[in-house]
Amino acid sequence: MHARHDNPAEHVTGQVSRRLAVVATGALLVMLSLLLPMPAVAQPPSPTAIERLSICPPGYTTHREYCLPGPNARAAIRRIEICPPGYTTHRDYCLATSRATHAIPRRGVCPPGYSTWRQYCLQRSDHR
Repeated sequence: MHARHDNPAEHVTGQVSRRLAVVATGALLVMLSLLLPMPAVAQPPSPTAIERLSICPPGYTTHREYCLPGPNARAAIRRIEICPPGYTTHRDYCLATSRATHAIPRRGVCPPGYSTWRQYCLQRSDHR
């Protein structure tokens, strides 16, 4: 139950005080959240120069034996049978989507921070 105020000015002053307290508390929480470390948002791998296997993937230009990424290129890796999760197939390459993690063709045991997926080593989410 709300307290009964005989003076309307006291009632308005009380409402304003409560609202100011809520706003101040909210502002304090926002400032504290800015100071706390935020978890890293997973980013798809960045495009880099790759070995030219045939025609370069979309967004890449040919430079001798390499494919160089342009401004609209997606990360690409050599396709070995099936592309890893988060990648789409384009001829001899696998192209990263927004869900992709860093992937490398597997040779033996994957390095620390990577897990095995078929013929690839995929970077684990706890090592990004």
